[in-house]
Amino acid sequence: MNRLPALTDDFLREICAVPRNHIPAALGALAEADAHLRLRLVESRAETSAEADRLLTVADVAERLAVAEDYVYRHADGWPFTRRVGRLLRFSASGLAEWLAGSVR
Repeated sequence: MNRLPALTDDFLREICAVPRNHIPAALGALAEADAHLRLRLVESRAETSAEADRLLTVADVAERLAVAEDYVYRHADGWPFTRRVGRLLRFSASGLAEWLAGSVR
């Protein structure tokens, strides 16, 4: 059950009842609550994008770029989304997507 509407209504009633001389302190508390909520939102987005990212193989990248695997091997060291796992070459899927989006502009 979503309690947000009731919480918001209660919150607004309380805000309207704040005595005028306590408004500066209430604004400070609101700014702190805003910062905490924004931080939680950013952290949840970072966790989601980190979970969504996966490592691609040379064959995966060659297919996405529509190039030969040799091309991928030759250019891998110059790409910011290249990852080395021991002797293996892997590529960040989200990094590749960002790189492609940037190169289209």
